[in-house]
Amino acid sequence: MGKEFNKPVKRPSDVLESWSGQGDPAEISELAHETAAAVLARLSGDEQAIDDAIRYIDEEGIDELAELWEYAPANSLPGALWRLYVIRTTLLDNEQAALEAIRLGITASEHLDGPNDAPSTEEVLEFATETFRGAFTGDFGLGLEKTAMLAHLGAEGLRQIEPGLLPLGEETREERADRYEGLANDLLRAASQWKLGKLN
Repeated sequence: MGKEFNKPVKRPSDVLESWSGQGDPAEISELAHETAAAVLARLSGDEQAIDDAIRYIDEEGIDELAELWEYAPANSLPGALWRLYVIRTTLLDNEQAALEAIRLGITASEHLDGPNDAPSTEEVLEFATETFRGAFTGDFGLGLEKTAMLAHLGAEGLRQIEPGLLPLGEETREERADRYEGLANDLLRAASQWKLGKLN
């Protein structure tokens, strides 16, 4: 990782702007995987890679990287980071509605003994933020599992939330709930792959 980030690296926006859909998407895929691995460089213990990754994130910003990861398959590291980014953005942009949906999801869920079993939004936001700062050092698989649980609870709650509370755009509540259920399932699979050392 350190070697890759010591050489000149194209900005993700440069690659995306130059790719019109007619060329080979291999360059986008390669850069998505390189930058996703760089975000988690601290877990590898490679100090040079950590320094390079943090500097890269500071210079380029996580939003630009997330735009790149959107193209990645769900069962890949950049795909998992994209889903984590979507959930983090939703929590930050729609905090009141998200909290209400999660509260309703906890109440409706038959799989929990009570609210204490559910991760808090603060816990998931801290995990996502530390990950995207290149500073996360904990159990990444567990973090993905907790994020998946929160997304599942949000999906359950979305099916019951007051229609006017959440801005849905062109989606229905059921469509939005299904989308977040899909995010939850993708993150659970990614967590399993991570624990097997197969998420890359």
